[in-house]
Amino acid sequence: MYVFVDKKTNAVLHVANASPGDDRKPEQVFRDFDPDTMDFGQAPDHFIPVHFAIRRGLVVNLDLPPAETLAQARQRTLQDFSAQALALRAALVPDYQLLNAGIGLYDEQRVQSLRDTVNAFRSEVQRLESAVAKAKSIKDLNALAPAFPAAIVLPKVAAAKPAKATKA
Repeated sequence: MYVFVDKKTNAVLHVANASPGDDRKPEQVFRDFDPDTMDFGQAPDHFIPVHFAIRRGLVVNLDLPPAETLAQARQRTLQDFSAQALALRAALVPDYQLLNAGIGLYDEQRVQSLRDTVNAFRSEVQRLESAVAKAKSIKDLNALAPAFPAAIVLPKVAAAKPAKATKA
């Protein structure tokens, strides 16, 4: 979208739609263009922001949201990790399996496997919470990578005791 603005009053004088890649000169868009009294800019979207400026031929939105604070980034990161953990856990162990385990429909080995899987997700979220709290910058937060289980955790089988040698 092309925008023509009066240099003195900043009033919008003319607006013209443009297709992507349409790079015409101002005179080709607005025949009354006067470079001494008018500014010409191209907006990246098909609208003009309420508060804008034209810088180097581009329409710039002056109402951009403020930068994210470290506290906001921590909260967002924790929410993202929590949502990711719940989604991945649900893909491995659906809620109905947890309910079935809770009412005793599964054998002890399967219940233990489900319990260990859920605890592995919980432990990873707790590790991430600690790392998020220790992060000193948003860059540190963005560098954190979760290590959630990729498969159901199998219960550890106790090692079989070797048979005692008998004396003959």
